[in-house]
Amino acid sequence: MTRALIAIAVFTFSLGTGLNTQTPLDLRPVQPDTPDMPCENHIGSPQSCSRFVGCLGDHGAYFQGYARGWNVGTLTAVTSEGAHCTGTWKYANIFGIPQADIICDNGEGGRLFAYYQDSLTGTAKAKGRSNKGRLVQMWSGVNLKQFFSAAEPDREFPVMHCGPAEVPIS
Repeated sequence: MTRALIAIAVFTFSLGTGLNTQTPLDLRPVQPDTPDMPCENHIGSPQSCSRFVGCLGDHGAYFQGYARGWNVGTLTAVTSEGAHCTGTWKYANIFGIPQADIICDNGEGGRLFAYYQDSLTGTAKAKGRSNKGRLVQMWSGVNLKQFFSAAEPDREFPVMHCGPAEVPIS
């Protein structure tokens, strides 16, 4: 059974200096550090892994990473601006809301709360505003390609839209 989660999101993630002039053609593929183990979903296992992707603001900045664990775990990510990030997540905080805490090697970080889970793909969605007022969106799950393909079924390859940028989902 899938249920929608609603929460007020607080995400204090401040990347960049404001306007980012990237266009879809300026983006280069960004992959987080290769995990020590393959990223595979193993129900109930603390080694279970799923991917997450997201947008930072509305000018094309984005991030990609891995979440490991079951009900609680660790995060590893990299931003399109080159920051490497680590953190922790838990399926339910004291209010019963999924929560992630993350910090990057450039000193930036924050907290994000999930608010919805797609019933078809199981993809969780989270969002908030940075301390600079920029929208932060994140999607996590083992079926990200299917989730983004469903939004634009006529495309050859699924993409995530971050402002003007189209980020390929592989």
